[in-house]
Amino acid sequence: MIEVASGLLGGPGRGGGLLRDRDFAVLLTARVQSTAGDQLSRVALWVLVYRATGSAAWPAVAFGLSMAASAMALWLAPWASRFALRRVIRCCAVLSALLVAAMAIPGVPWWCLILIAMAGQAVGGVYRATQTAALRQVVPPQQDVERFKTAVSAQQTADTVAALAGLPVAGLVIAAAGPYLPMLIDAVTFVLAGLLVGRVVGRADVPVLSRRVSLLETVCTVWTDRRLVLLLGFIVLSGITIVPEALSVGLAHQFGRPDAIWLVAVSEPAGYVVGASPWIQRLLSSYRWARGLGWFAIGSFVPLIGAAWMPNLGAVCALLVVSGIASGHLVTVLTLYTAWSQESWLISAQVLGRTVLIGAQGMASGLGGLAGEVLSGPAAAVTAAGVFGAVSAVAVTVAWRSLLSSPREVVLPAG
Repeated sequence: MIEVASGLLGGPGRGGGLLRDRDFAVLLTARVQSTAGDQLSRVALWVLVYRATGSAAWPAVAFGLSMAASAMALWLAPWASRFALRRVIRCCAVLSALLVAAMAIPGVPWWCLILIAMAGQAVGGVYRATQTAALRQVVPPQQDVERFKTAVSAQQTADTVAALAGLPVAGLVIAAAGPYLPMLIDAVTFVLAGLLVGRVVGRADVPVLSRRVSLLETVCTVWTDRRLVLLLGFIVLSGITIVPEALSVGLAHQFGRPDAIWLVAVSEPAGYVVGASPWIQRLLSSYRWARGLGWFAIGSFVPLIGAAWMPNLGAVCALLVVSGIASGHLVTVLTLYTAWSQESWLISAQVLGRTVLIGAQGMASGLGGLAGEVLSGPAAAVTAAGVFGAVSAVAVTVAWRSLLSSPREVVLPAG
């Protein structure tokens, strides 16, 4: 019987005291400063492209292409699985640092900046996967899934806070020192993160594959595991909830508050910080979170349905916060997805999950924008996304409940 986590700072029970675990604290620090550095360089890239082209469209294109390039990590991950984790972490960190530093060279053509950013995203996708592999090594889910879920919760919360804080900080740094300094800062964060994580990872790394496992083999391996397929379904659903954030500009203007675009953009992520926090996750055991995944997924879309009937922007933002809190179930999804992935292809599985999430977010953003044009406005598009997401979540929930009724196919943590 696995005990419920006692908390992030410590206390009775095996789940507590994570921040007192030096290795975990190092991993969390490396992750947070890397995420913040990424935000700095992302905003700097937008500024440089805008200055060079004079068009507001090209920075958006640069962002879209750099995110789409994350899919290229799918082809790099099988190669990474053949080498020791420590070596892969350090190589990815060095490559990422060199690519970002190249972007900080004055006079580089704007289209070259976009290509470099795309290459950086591909390498960064593998790097993110290695961080998860390192977390699994430091906090093994097989020994205590509650402690591992607390670790994932802390990582997700800190990650989101760093991403939110990175945007205004980037604006301040660029205003004070120009767009090249943020690039250099990001390069330094990669070097530091690589050194920190590399020291934590033990020499007895995850199994090194004797041959290169192809992308097709990885996809087929995941596809034949019904548990992982359904968890990927929940990940897709979480990607759909990005529609309000993508329509933040339109929503603010629709309700006559163009000065409050930032408020719309941060509402759902702020709710997610609350829902994903270790203190909220502790309210239920991993067993109960896993049993209720479908209901939480549905609950993340139900608030969005009311957006079209809200009287003001504040009410819409309140709905988005509630949706974000319900989205905290993603912590359990990521915990189970990592715990159920075989160590030999964990990096490839993590890259696949990240690619699926980014793909879902990109498609949902695009379709949400089109819906805003076709329907009566952005609020109606958010409502449509809520209806579609809720119906889709019901379908995934039915399949998930069916899986849970087959004990031979799935093993949940006791609770």
